[in-house]
Amino acid sequence: SVATYTTVGSTKMAPVAIGTLSSSLFTATVLLTFLTSFAPASSFDGTTLGDESGKDFQALLCLKNHLSNNTEALASWNNTLQYCTWPGVTCGKKHASRITILDLESLSLNGQIPPCNGNLTFLARINLQDNLLNGGIPPEVGFLHHLVELSLSDNILTGVIPNSLSTCSSLQIIDLGNNYLEGEIPAGLANCLNLTEIYLDSNVLHGSIPDGFGMLPKLSVMYVPSNKLTDKIPYSLGSSSSLYYVVLANNSLTGGIPPLLANSSSLEWLDLGSNDLDGEVPPPLFNS
Repeated sequence: SVATYTTVGSTKMAPVAIGTLSSSLFTATVLLTFLTSFAPASSFDGTTLGDESGKDFQALLCLKNHLSNNTEALASWNNTLQYCTWPGVTCGKKHASRITILDLESLSLNGQIPPCNGNLTFLARINLQDNLLNGGIPPEVGFLHHLVELSLSDNILTGVIPNSLSTCSSLQIIDLGNNYLEGEIPAGLANCLNLTEIYLDSNVLHGSIPDGFGMLPKLSVMYVPSNKLTDKIPYSLGSSSSLYYVVLANNSLTGGIPPLLANSSSLEWLDLGSNDLDGEVPPPLFNS
């Protein structure tokens, strides 16, 4: 190899062979790379995750940023822990980095539910009951096609029930009771054929009960008292062989009690008090 001199400032250093220099630089580079791979990470920011997992991480931080008075409840929701270990967060077994459950019940959380929650596309269960959440239910919740349970009761939510919920084909339980929701019950909810339990009590909902509710094949509980519902009880209500609990009290419903409901063999509890119903009480109800 050819010798050369290395100059540092005005000082000429000892000659080093070019071949030897190249080999030394290569060795140093490999060593540096090796050591760097073991350097401790100072924080977790989601940038090393796949695109979808990164969206889950960012959606959680977005939720935290929209909530106030949450210093203690969500204190560990930061960049220093893997988000699947955060309180209230559960990730899936099959897709280990995707969030499947968000359970933040009874934490005195203030603020609004942000649209970015629609990015948690593997969510199967949302439980934000018994907090101080206000504002509306974001339509983006309709993006959650794996959603089985939506529980937002006992908050201060306003606005309407978003029509987009009708696209949640996996939805089984919807609990929006004890809020200030208004408008009509979306007829599209009857497209959620897996619905088993509907809780919409103590809101300001008006209009009629969607006719399609009576055709939900798995419906077992319909709890919608203390609203401003009008018109007749759907004729088909009671056609589900699973229906056992119906409470529609404290509304302004009219007409009579549908025969299918009165003759339902599965019905165990029926409360239609404080409405504007007329006609006779069907005899089968006396035998229940």
